Amino acid sequence: MGYFRPLDPKKVWEYITRTLTGFTGTPRSNLVGADEPIYTRLDKKITDHETAISNKITSHDSDIKDRLGDPTADATTIYDFVKAQLDAKVSSRMSNQYESKLPKLDNLDVAVSTRSNHSPADVRNELETNLGLTSSRVSKLDNLDVKISTRSSHTPADVWSYSNRTLTQSKFPFWSAIITPSHILNTDLPTDSIGYQTVQPPSGETWFIFALGGCNSNGHSGMQLAWEFYDGTTEYFIARAHPWHADAVSETLFAGIITNEMYLRQYVRNITGYASNDYYLGYSGFKLSERFSKPKKINNLKIPPFKRKTQFDIPKSPIDLTPLEKYICDIYDHERKAYVQAIILEEDTPLAVDPKTNFPVERFSCYVYVENLLKILDQIKIDPVRTGYKKYLDKWKAEGITI
Repeated sequence: MGYFRPLDPKKVWEYITRTLTGFTGTPRSNLVGADEPIYTRLDKKITDHETAISNKITSHDSDIKDRLGDPTADATTIYDFVKAQLDAKVSSRMSNQYESKLPKLDNLDVAVSTRSNHSPADVRNELETNLGLTSSRVSKLDNLDVKISTRSSHTPADVWSYSNRTLTQSKFPFWSAIITPSHILNTDLPTDSIGYQTVQPPSGETWFIFALGGCNSNGHSGMQLAWEFYDGTTEYFIARAHPWHADAVSETLFAGIITNEMYLRQYVRNITGYASNDYYLGYSGFKLSERFSKPKKINNLKIPPFKRKTQFDIPKSPIDLTPLEKYICDIYDHERKAYVQAIILEEDTPLAVDPKTNFPVERFSCYVYVENLLKILDQIKIDPVRTGYKKYLDKWKAEGITI
């Protein structure tokens, strides 16, 4: 067809109006055929040749398997082989452990070659020699057991600028509280009787106290004072004092540690012939923050218990004292070194209590030897007030006891 003159397509399509002639019927249908999807044509053609294609692939199965690698034993076709290899989704192959590590690649922000090439020995030498970070100083880092920000930021000036301050045992571990001054002033101590003023800390407390005891014979000789430790059973005399004459004032001093198990008693003996309240006990001191070591007590002196159930016959003459049997006991007399029968006039009467525990830290007891009571019966009957026995006679009478 080379003898035809070549046509320029552009020339042909430049015409505004064109009319294609020479066709009859429906041009599209005649040229292309009826409307139908193209895959129907392809499928038909492939279907026509499917057997031939399959035979071709089958004939080359072994060659293809060799190319892909070692085939599975049970794969008879390429399809079986490929299916056996694709046993999981490709998306499942990226392990989570790698996914979590991917962001760490962002830490490679500079070349590794730009970092220090110092050896551990170089670093150690720099710290110890030039910076003074010795092993002894390093061990002190263990003291940083809490964050510094949790500690107080107060300066000494801040602390002492307060107008009101309370010093606690964290500053002064020697004591935890002050025992304010206390004075024990008693009512009349009957004549020929013995009184005890007791100072005993609550259980678990240790006190260091300074005590002053005193008495005034008030014109009558015969008042005696003494300090003693007492453990609830045995009394241990510390010091004893006697007025030199009728108008003398007798005083005793005590400074020491007492506990609930071993406490202080002031012994007062009145043999003036008159009831007397001219005796007193004053003390003050400290509650210690820690209990002191308590040594094992060894009673080398073989001191008998202070009081026991009476082992003597109760007198029935010149008056019968058997109605007072529940008040009669034996008291150990340290001067005689023997027990003496006595009557309990009152025992451990509370005088003051600890505000926290309600424990009676101050108490009063009074006893009279039976032999002394019998000697002054006439005086008591004549003037029970002057002799100091009226309140006890009234007490016994209220209980139905008459002597």
